[in-house]
Amino acid sequence: MPEAHYSKAYIDEIRSEMIERLQKLEKKVTMPRTRLRTPEEVLKRLKQNYESFSDKRTFTQLYDIPQKPGTYLIYKDSEVIYVGSSIHLRARLRQLLSGGGHVFHNKLRELFGSKEHVQSFLKTCCSLRYSLCKDKRQAELLEHFCINIHSPRYND
Repeated sequence: MPEAHYSKAYIDEIRSEMIERLQKLEKKVTMPRTRLRTPEEVLKRLKQNYESFSDKRTFTQLYDIPQKPGTYLIYKDSEVIYVGSSIHLRARLRQLLSGGGHVFHNKLRELFGSKEHVQSFLKTCCSLRYSLCKDKRQAELLEHFCINIHSPRYND
């Protein structure tokens, strides 16, 4: 993956936003976790996860995606159009494809009109990449990090 160059001010802004979100998530999540001591540790872990995204694949290649926590990026051509995370990654991606009431699928349904058109769009025009995470909290942090970097069209 080519390395992106961002200004120091932009990186500092993202760092402070990630720290705030991490603190909010730590209050919400009740599962056992290891504490990250410094903002640099948080960013280092996020960068490692961001660099570990899989190669692009189509929505017809979901059979080998593990049933573990993770974050996914949905692409149309080379543009990221949606970023999401899930505790059960394979189940969430299958739900997106089948049209099980997910926010992203509902937005596409408004655009295309029918469930069949959305499924066809996802199968033929979209590809995805995913990254496995240790737990729900890490997946959500990586999701927010990716949303800040890519500003996808269908994420609110």
